[in-house]
Amino acid sequence: MKRYLLLIPITLMPYALLFSLYCVFIDHYIIENLFCSNALLLLLALLIFVLIAFVCTLIFTVTSINNENDSRRLAFANMLIKIIHMPAYIVIFVLGVLFFMTIFTFAFSIFFVLFDLAAIFMTGLIGLAANSVEHRKGETGRAFAVINSILQFVYCADVVSAIMVFTRSRKQIKL
Repeated sequence: MKRYLLLIPITLMPYALLFSLYCVFIDHYIIENLFCSNALLLLLALLIFVLIAFVCTLIFTVTSINNENDSRRLAFANMLIKIIHMPAYIVIFVLGVLFFMTIFTFAFSIFFVLFDLAAIFMTGLIGLAANSVEHRKGETGRAFAVINSILQFVYCADVVSAIMVFTRSRKQIKL
């Protein structure tokens, strides 16, 4: 159960981006006092947070694949993270479209796309682990596991796939 604490950084990752934007554009108190009015230091802190989230996700994925007893919990954690990310993705998408309209903020849109791709990749690793554990336990067929493992890395389809994997694991294992 303690290893699920490793999922906290990936769960907070999209919201860290939104908080960084809040610090830069709305409330300057944090950036002035903590980062000495330097937005590049804030960007560096955000990138360090992304690296921490990536390392935690890799550790969680490897330990989850080796532990075959909790496929239902793993599928639930994957689904929960993807559902928690949805509001942040919607806000990031709207901001990305707005920033895309002017040449001065065009780089923000590109950064948002790269940031979202990193988040989807990391949550896709968790979904991949859930599918592989369920397939290894014989709870799902090979085609279902392969298709849903691929869908874990596709934007918007990853949420539907995570819900499908969790409902399939719920039908297989009773509480």
